[in-house]
Order: sequence, then structure tokens, then C-alpha cells
Amino acid sequence: MGWSDDRYDQVAWSTLDACLSGKPDMYGIWLTKQVTGVCATRYNMARIQDHLDNKCPNCGQVEKAEHLNRCPNNNRTRLLEEG
Repeated sequence: MGWSDDRYDQVAWSTLDACLSGKPDMYGIWLTKQVTGVCATRYNMARIQDHLDNKCPNCGQVEKAEHLNRCPNNNRTRLLEEG
């Protein structure tokens, strides 16, 4: 990951484990993808594959992780609320 041993050792691993222990496994997977920048947003996919558009197909804004739950498109908002 490019981290030095010192930087790695500064992470409060036991605290992180305690925080996530009561959460579902899928939450941990989602959170990991968010903080490492590998969630499959159109922004990240466009970084990997130059030919892809980085815009949300519903509203046209750049689709980064924070956009996924805040898209102003009415249909996408309804889908989020129903889920």
C-alpha cells in the first residue's frame, strides 16, 4: 500500500475492530471501498478505463462516492428511500 511500518503502526486497529464488530459484514466491505477509493463509482471507473464517462447517468453530475446517496434525481432518490 506504500505505507511505512511506522504509519501502519499508528492505525488504532483494535479500536477500528471494536467499532466494526457490531456492524454487518457488508457494511465493512462498503466502508473499506469508500475509504480506499475503489468503490465502483463512475468517477473511479473512468480513472481506470479512460473511455468511460465519470458523470452520473441520472443527473449528469460527477459521480463520486459522496454522490451515491445524494443524487438529486427524483427516481434515484425514490429508489434509495424504498431500499
